[in-house]
Amino acid sequence: MSGSSVPSLSQWTQEHLKAVLDAASEEAFHTAFDAFISKHVHINVNGKHITREQYKQLLLGEKTFGTTAAPCTLLFEAVVEVPADSSHPAMAGTVGLFYEAVVTGRYVVLGVPNTSTIRSSLNIVITPDTSLAHEGTGYTLDTRRVSHLNEVVVDEENPMVHPKPRRASRRTSLTSPPPDANATTIVSASA
Repeated sequence: MSGSSVPSLSQWTQEHLKAVLDAASEEAFHTAFDAFISKHVHINVNGKHITREQYKQLLLGEKTFGTTAAPCTLLFEAVVEVPADSSHPAMAGTVGLFYEAVVTGRYVVLGVPNTSTIRSSLNIVITPDTSLAHEGTGYTLDTRRVSHLNEVVVDEENPMVHPKPRRASRRTSLTSPPPDANATTIVSASA
């Protein structure tokens, strides 16, 4: 990889985190996760050591895929990087960032998907992953992966905001049967 075409550590981190959180399918999520997190990573979340698979499930639990999926809203509040080698600053180093993400959840109530807001302080160490073989492939592979991850994260459920029902016209209201206390009546205002 030439130095000019390699994204900085901060750019690489932001792009990969967005790809994980914004994945539109489970397959895309797994691909993005594997391109971001080393198979030999050491992870601490909120002061507790967890495995790579547990971290994957933690992130996957936030996602919904399919017709109700919506892109997450991701805001990076602050990002700082310290390269491991000043002669190759984009290849390895430490990145710290604070971000807020609003993600669409798995549940839909009255046609409205639930959302939650994730607030995170994420510190990662990025190193070339030598276990990724790319000899003879004919192209250069970006072998950078997160080898250490320390995250302090809060995930808060957002209040559900349902659309306001449209008011029925007087004419429709007069011709409609009285509402049953146990049934839902849909009234059209365009009669």
